[in-house]
Amino acid sequence: MLFAHAERTELNKVLFSAGEQSWTSRDMDLYESVLSDIYKKKRLTEFSKNEFDDFILSRVSLKEADVFQISYDKRSPTEVERKKLSAFTKDELDREVMAIAKAQALIEIKETQHKDAVRFNTWFELMKRKYVVRIKTGENK
Repeated sequence: MLFAHAERTELNKVLFSAGEQSWTSRDMDLYESVLSDIYKKKRLTEFSKNEFDDFILSRVSLKEADVFQISYDKRSPTEVERKKLSAFTKDELDREVMAIAKAQALIEIKETQHKDAVRFNTWFELMKRKYVVRIKTGENK
């Protein structure tokens, strides 16, 4: 029983917060699974330094896309994709597919504006400050 509690705690470990919202290791697992299995990508942008940065970028980009009401390609997971990702609920999958689509729409705009990694990452750092991103674990920096 103690092992199950420790495993659940690790699964729900808060990785970072941005403003009033926090994201856990389960959120990151969902993000990586949807990105990989549905969008067939390892990262949203080639400018991301690592998977953790890419996850943070997706969340702050989602916030920014919502502020500017960026239009995005609406997509629903297929039944095959849902079965492959059965560790997550239908609502979780639908929300994450939408979140990635919105974030991706904004990131594509920003990649076009900031054609090199240095300028893109400067914008990303500004977004982290704007949304008051606080990283909770030291090993993900």
